[in-house]
Amino acid sequence: SGVAIGSTAWESARFSDAYASLGYTLVALSGTSGTSLADFKGRKLGILSTEANPVPAGLKGFNQSDLIKYPDHDAAIQALRGKKIAALAAWVPTLTNYLRHRYDGSVADFAFIGNPWDASDLGIAVRADDDGMLDKVNAAIRTLSDNQSLMWLTRAWFR
Repeated sequence: SGVAIGSTAWESARFSDAYASLGYTLVALSGTSGTSLADFKGRKLGILSTEANPVPAGLKGFNQSDLIKYPDHDAAIQALRGKKIAALAAWVPTLTNYLRHRYDGSVADFAFIGNPWDASDLGIAVRADDDGMLDKVNAAIRTLSDNQSLMWLTRAWFR
């Protein structure tokens, strides 16, 4: 699996070139007005927030009383469908994976709003002393990028 490049949790590793840049996004019900994060200021937003998953930095300028915390995707999507919140802010990979599996692959009821924010480049961690493996991984990433497979995979899995 990927890891944010430069993550301090992997001090004994080196990182490959980035293969994706992923961040947080807003998802709303299809037909909801607003095309960017700024359009949702002053509206109730759901966030998946725990001690391990704090409020995303991109929402720090929002009125904290407008940020409604939910413990999991089920509760947040139920609130979204019940129109208790205007949109849900969540990390792109986990949100899209949840929507695809929970709603049988269909995300047609939902609209992704604007571009992701607070993005991190993802790479593959390899042992710090394994230059040969790092070279092979980077070569594979370049090949997948050159033949546009990475673009297809990113769109298929993360958006």
